[in-house]
Amino acid sequence: MSLKLGINKEISNKDYHSDREFVSSSGLKLLYENPREYYERYVLGVKVSTPPKLQAAFDFGSYLHTMILEPELLSDEYLIYTGPEEDEEAIESMREANTSKTIITASQVKAANNLYKNYSGETVLLGSHGSEKEVPLSSFFQGGHAEQTFCAELDGVKVKVRCDYRKETSDGVFSIQDVKTTSGKRLSRYDVEKICTKYSYALSAALYCDVVEKCTGEKHDFYFMFLSKTSNNVSMFKASEEFLERGRRQYKIALKRLKKARESGVYYEHKIEELR
Repeated sequence: MSLKLGINKEISNKDYHSDREFVSSSGLKLLYENPREYYERYVLGVKVSTPPKLQAAFDFGSYLHTMILEPELLSDEYLIYTGPEEDEEAIESMREANTSKTIITASQVKAANNLYKNYSGETVLLGSHGSEKEVPLSSFFQGGHAEQTFCAELDGVKVKVRCDYRKETSDGVFSIQDVKTTSGKRLSRYDVEKICTKYSYALSAALYCDVVEKCTGEKHDFYFMFLSKTSNNVSMFKASEEFLERGRRQYKIALKRLKKARESGVYYEHKIEELR
């Protein structure tokens, strides 16, 4: 199914990621950080091999995403390998025989269940002094829509985003929730801010907010939920206006570069890198 401008319903992950008409936040982050790699991957179509350990981390994150956001799809999208996990040949053989599903090991399932248990029991304290109340963290992922795709044109470039979760509260507050797994043990604001800087999450958050607002006409708040694979800690953070504005500057630089590159055919140049 092809993507179109506006809200795209019933778009699969495969359709979303295979589309090349619209650029994603992942593409813009790569262009912002490494134009040459962007050119090789998105223009030439060079496939990048993912190391097994990194692929396992990606698969674990996807599995946990599905547990939280779309649990009804677990049996359709994943198969559990229960044999010896040091037997990489057996795992690869199972993967080759089941190309339509992601292979998850028994230990990954156990780790995901532990994290999900902590997520389910976690609460957030909201409200001013004297009138605060505990709110289940899971309530941020209820009463809304999982995996919604939005497409818009920003600064002359067609852009796409796929929200982990989006909802509107009864009092008319719109929000986007993004689920992140990390190997970091601590989830203090300081630690999470370092993670966000490392992976340019501000760019993604700003792009998501702006694309969704253009499609719906409604301003959205943006929340990150971080889950630590190492400590099983779970924490929620809200993107501030300063955070979003920083990301907005970044994605606009990337859009300007992309538009110029498409017009000139020149995506990168060899030069001594400048510090930012």
